Amino acid sequence: MQSLRPAIAPTTERRCRRLALIASTLTAAALALSACGGPSTPAPAAPVEITNDPRVQRGIFDGLPGAMRGDTPIGPPVGESPNPDGTGPSADFGAGSRAGNPMIITKPNGAVVLRSPRIVDLVAHLTREIRTPGPDPAALTAGGSKPVDLLADQVLSRQTEAEFAKRSMTRLDAANQLRTFRNDVLMLLERMPAGEGSIGIEVSNSSPGTLKLALKGLAARNLPLTEIYVTLESGPDGSNWRLVWVR
Repeated sequence: MQSLRPAIAPTTERRCRRLALIASTLTAAALALSACGGPSTPAPAAPVEITNDPRVQRGIFDGLPGAMRGDTPIGPPVGESPNPDGTGPSADFGAGSRAGNPMIITKPNGAVVLRSPRIVDLVAHLTREIRTPGPDPAALTAGGSKPVDLLADQVLSRQTEAEFAKRSMTRLDAANQLRTFRNDVLMLLERMPAGEGSIGIEVSNSSPGTLKLALKGLAARNLPLTEIYVTLESGPDGSNWRLVWVR
């Protein structure tokens, strides 16, 4: 009796046998791996070392309030605005106001101390104090107690004071010179609201003890000033970042 099964062409039959052989080989390999405990698991990557060195370029969002890296707080406290002009939901605690700012301490004798343990704090102080008019020139010639200018006394560095002293000028002269191109300085500071963690910032050592924060690429477009130089100084109120100059 003739079989009703259609005949299989020789070429097709050889192809089917080859596929069956490959399938059996793969099955045997899978069983062997299973018997040996499966494929080896790659060793876990070494943990990334966490550092608070301010010279290290930080993440984009590290300057936001409450930001954490592991168990280490790296952002400003919740309730403190990271924006140098104090805008946003926490405006009362930003650079636009001294009241309630945790980085501004009023001593029992009424003296005001600006704390800037982070570069972003210095940016906030500079943004606020450069908008504050300097002392009345009449008060400087009238004698008596020295007028207080926080921009001159607590934002500018001792290095700046020494450079201006070579030109027979004072800290107050340096502060007033900054105020003459205030708008250019503010345009620069607006591009670095998170200090060295801002987008488009390149951090490098300008000289021993001095850091240069430079805006690069699109962040520097149409700006007359693109660099800020800062240094860390020690004093009776701890270590604080101070401004060397901008350019």
